[in-house]
Amino acid sequence: MTWLRATMGAGSVLGGNVATPQTKSWRRLLLWLCVGGMGAGCSDYQIDKVKGYEPEPGVPEINVDPAEIMPGITCEDHVQDITFTNVGNDYLTVSSLFLSGDGWTVVSEPALPMVLDPDDSGFVTVRGQGGPASLAIGSDDPARSQVTVLLDSDPDELPTLALSDPPDGGALSAGARSVFDGLTTDGATDATTLSVQWTSDVDGDLGTATPDSDGAFSLAWDGLLQTPGPHTLTATLTDACGTTVEDSIQVCQESGYSADELDLVTWNFEGSAFWDEDAGVVELTDLDPFAVGTAFQTAVAVPGDQITIRFSFQTGGGTGADGFSLTALDVDRMTGFMGAPGCALGYGEAHESCIDEGEALPGWSIEVDTYYNPFIDPSSSDHLSMTFDGDLDTVAAWSDLPEVEDTGWHELEVVVAAPQVQVWLDGELLIDEELVELTPFDAYIGFTAATGADFNEHSIDSLVVSGDACDGWGAP
Repeated sequence: MTWLRATMGAGSVLGGNVATPQTKSWRRLLLWLCVGGMGAGCSDYQIDKVKGYEPEPGVPEINVDPAEIMPGITCEDHVQDITFTNVGNDYLTVSSLFLSGDGWTVVSEPALPMVLDPDDSGFVTVRGQGGPASLAIGSDDPARSQVTVLLDSDPDELPTLALSDPPDGGALSAGARSVFDGLTTDGATDATTLSVQWTSDVDGDLGTATPDSDGAFSLAWDGLLQTPGPHTLTATLTDACGTTVEDSIQVCQESGYSADELDLVTWNFEGSAFWDEDAGVVELTDLDPFAVGTAFQTAVAVPGDQITIRFSFQTGGGTGADGFSLTALDVDRMTGFMGAPGCALGYGEAHESCIDEGEALPGWSIEVDTYYNPFIDPSSSDHLSMTFDGDLDTVAAWSDLPEVEDTGWHELEVVVAAPQVQVWLDGELLIDEELVELTPFDAYIGFTAATGADFNEHSIDSLVVSGDACDGWGAP
């Protein structure tokens, strides 16, 4: 066997695990020699252990993992190793790597050709954001000389967002509920998985909205809960990759409210006053003698010195007394919602000429009085007058009234822009005065009424209270 050693070389160990094709060939030769009768010395190389056995030829087999790379929407380049493993029982030679298509590159690869023992592996690293592309791996696997790995991903697209309604620069009615609408898209992303953040430059965070499957989203705006005046409203979308888009509109929220849009629970009723559900009106007094009732809206306080109030009233049906008032009740000084009855109409102080008990309501009151009280009223005519803090003896403004005790509906509008006050009845200006008593205070707006031995029904409808937060405002 000396010639055999010399032929193989000093570095060869036939019984060892030298991973070369040449070693395998020499093993087969030695096996043939031993089996063919030249057994002397075969044990030196442990060949005698397989004497009489002829193994089947081995077969290399390649396995590639993963079989495809499709990460979906990616925020940046996707980097991944592709591993190829010899799962056969003979040596596998990987001979080629070929990348085709757009958006992908090979960033790390082994020197080729690469020979793998059974169960050994190698790998190639790819990077990309796009596709489709493919990586072809060539080998001497007799069953699959080429394995193709598909590469594909969707680059993150810039999302879109736009507000559509109401128009930019719109004014919002006092106390009204509004809906702001918008539309967003984010490539192939399911819109219902997105979230839109609403903010106001005045009131801050307004909450989040989840778009529907078409990308439509909205914000429910309650004018009673937001600060009166101009707002810049912004809708912001941040997608899964951290990309942010936004759109803004400018609106102005008028202060005040429309009572018809408020919940009934926001009214404070006392005495004979109640909500007439059948008629849909506030009834202060029915046709009952010596009744007194008050009804105040407590949903929100409004500025008592800068306010416009419009409402409808109905009075009559009885023997003619006493009247009702529109009152701006000072919320910081009030102790209750009921003043003295009788000639004080439920808002004023007790007066020696007609009533001996009750406390006045702080603030200002405008009364519609259809009964003459000789110790208080400067005229026997039905009248419209304004007083402060329920002081019945000090009339700040006065006007005679046309006939209103006709059970018909009449409209009264009061505009207070301190120091000016104006009062219209059915479109006719009856009071137009400058009053130094008009000082700033926050007020609940409401009504009081009373009857005596004579009586009338007094009802209120269609109350609208608004400030001047948006006067002269306009978005650029």
